[in-house]
Amino acid sequence: MNLRLIIFSVAAIILVGAIAVISFTGTPGNKVPQIVNTPPAPQPVPPIKDSGIIPQPVSATTTSASATSAPATTTKPVTSAELKIDIQNFAFTPSETRAARGTKITWTNRDSIQHSVISDTGIFSGPLLPQGQSFSTTLSAPGTYTYHCGPHPNMKGKIIVE
Repeated sequence: MNLRLIIFSVAAIILVGAIAVISFTGTPGNKVPQIVNTPPAPQPVPPIKDSGIIPQPVSATTTSASATSAPATTTKPVTSAELKIDIQNFAFTPSETRAARGTKITWTNRDSIQHSVISDTGIFSGPLLPQGQSFSTTLSAPGTYTYHCGPHPNMKGKIIVE
């Protein structure tokens, strides 16, 4: 009698386990929701009042570029001869800024990993920059210039030239 009870108990445990596995994983006709890893929603960029950028000499590669569209803005652009943008913590800082026509823009990589600066429209493209290295371009035509990091396309920035 004890043997029958043991066999019945083992069969019941196997049956309950099978039901749990089917309920958890689903069957071909029963879809189970998939967990999707989505990136966080982009945060709004606050308006830039004063960039606080102080022109400093840098050794950099320089190119000249022109834009494809005119900006729709009335705020005063940065009138410095050079605008500096840091690449740090996998972000361009500032991520959005304004500049006067003919301003030299210089990006400097502050991260220990290599980054690049590539125009979304192909107007300029910098090399992979090791830590401490810079890339520069002069933006002479008014317009909105969007750019990203080649190896890290989620890193984005925008310069509005007026």
